[in-house]
Amino acid sequence: MAGNAHDDLLSMYASYLDERGYQAVKIPETITKTPDLEVLGRGNSYLNEFKSPDLLLDPVLGLYKFATTNSKLLQFIHTAIKQFRAHDQSHTKPWVITFALVNFQLNWHTLVEAMQGGIVLDGRNMTNWTRMAVFKRWTTDRYVADLYIWLQVNDEMQPYQASFFTNDRSPHRPLVDELVTNLRAAPQSDMDNNRLLV
Repeated sequence: MAGNAHDDLLSMYASYLDERGYQAVKIPETITKTPDLEVLGRGNSYLNEFKSPDLLLDPVLGLYKFATTNSKLLQFIHTAIKQFRAHDQSHTKPWVITFALVNFQLNWHTLVEAMQGGIVLDGRNMTNWTRMAVFKRWTTDRYVADLYIWLQVNDEMQPYQASFFTNDRSPHRPLVDELVTNLRAAPQSDMDNNRLLV
């Protein structure tokens, strides 16, 4: 990947939104941290924090190291919510957190595992992180953001899978549902996901 990976992914995301009738407008930084974007389109406005976690190649082992673990994903969410609250204290607009990643080893399953506090396989907990401080903090954050978007991206900076996780308790549910419907109108692939956080 040439250039700054975060900036390249952010540019890709702006194009992804534009192709679906939405405009990503950068929110100017102030003394207080702000969300990255205001997403405008179809008469609606959404606040959007954009994250592009890293997977780093260990040159000795020749394997990827998770610079973003489950706890770090939860920390990203916690930080994003603090930024939303500082910028929009009354939660007047829907809050969207978007993750975009190039390496397939870090994917939407990682987010689901972080949110549920471990790996669940065939109804059985294979790992349990629910006693960790970061997960206990997450339980208070879980239903604050209105929508989570996870975009899996190839080496040419083209998204090939989009996953949407809608907060079933969102006070902005109609606006969130409209956004998801419009973004899904041009699907990335038959691997796309649309799920509820209940």
